[in-house]
Amino acid sequence: MSDQLHSEAPNRRRMRLWLVIVGVAIVVAIVVAIVVSVGRPTSGLSVSETSAELNHQMEVAMSTTGGSWTDYTRARPWKPSTAKTLVVTACSSNPNLKEYLEIANGPGFAQPDATAEKLAKRWKSDGYSTDLLNGLGADASDSRGFHLVFSASKITSQLLSGSSCF
Repeated sequence: MSDQLHSEAPNRRRMRLWLVIVGVAIVVAIVVAIVVSVGRPTSGLSVSETSAELNHQMEVAMSTTGGSWTDYTRARPWKPSTAKTLVVTACSSNPNLKEYLEIANGPGFAQPDATAEKLAKRWKSDGYSTDLLNGLGADASDSRGFHLVFSASKITSQLLSGSSCF
């Protein structure tokens, strides 16, 4: 019995390490996707309209994919009423401009590719141009400069929505 307990501890450590590595990889992929969208022209929407669209698309993605989602801290459930929209300064096109960025962490999916495809279709129905990310998820953007990213694996997932510079 003691040998069995000792052999399970390294497995747990490896699993935790794997989860951390996957989480970091997802965040890096999302940041790269946002960097690509930084500097797009401003949408002309007010700050409240921008925030409302970002929160709406987060809700759309969560309801389409299912599962439990937390905010960027991984400690609190994600809800639009308590969403902590992060303001990112220094858009590449003008350091005096800002953009909004919203992040949520979610569950792993048994079929990440199929989940990403389902979400891409949903975003497309809302007028977004979409791309599948070669087994890593999906992203979407629209003419107003909004950018959406869904990154998924069998272990974890992440949603990110960002605005154009304003």
